[in-house]
Amino acid sequence: MTALSELTICILLIIASIAITNAALPSTIPICRRSDPRISDCMIEAIKALQPKMADGNLGDGFRIPPQEPFYINDIALSDASNMKITLTDVALHGTTKFNIEKLRANMQELKMDAIISYPSLELTAKYHYIAQFFGRPIKSEGDIVVKIGDSRNRISIKMHKVLKDGKEYLQFDKVGIKISGQPTGIQLKGLFGDNKTLNEIATALIKENPLFQPNRLFPHFEKNLSEAMTNIANTIVYKATFDEVFPE
Repeated sequence: MTALSELTICILLIIASIAITNAALPSTIPICRRSDPRISDCMIEAIKALQPKMADGNLGDGFRIPPQEPFYINDIALSDASNMKITLTDVALHGTTKFNIEKLRANMQELKMDAIISYPSLELTAKYHYIAQFFGRPIKSEGDIVVKIGDSRNRISIKMHKVLKDGKEYLQFDKVGIKISGQPTGIQLKGLFGDNKTLNEIATALIKENPLFQPNRLFPHFEKNLSEAMTNIANTIVYKATFDEVFPE
């Protein structure tokens, strides 16, 4: 679940700060010109201006996006060789609008950006559906899961290119690259063995140690999910804006 800390939200903020730079966009956002030698600093300020507005999705001047607090993720299905299967539904990540930008570098000649963002803490909530063998007997259970995530440091790479439509140049995003790092600081499952506190604690401890919940198993699922979602969102945001509208000279 830590993988979700990839933040998601910061990718959307970076993309929005690119798109929200001219008259068709909220006046509350600083304009970043491609000729500005300090465009990276300008984009950081644009993201900071957007950051408190992302929770409810109201960016001002009638410009709205889907609310980003909490941030909802597609269902997740995991399984291993021991026939343990767990499916997470109604997956939501809380705290995604509270992040720090450690680094952002924009290269307007090559139309690409790289950023490093960090989250001091995140919390993932979901419904779980669990099937496994426990002390030789089949176990099926469902309930609520809460995953607390500590410090998370994430790398984002964004590549763009120009496309010609009706004699005008437009901007299009290639696949948004995401690389996630982080560790869960606590996992709580409710409903495994009803009100039996002892069995619930034992089962939760075993589940936490299961390879399915290790970052190298979880992160690829989330990176792919988030990459596809952010690429689609980015291209939706800039679909009607020309390149010069998105990045004025």
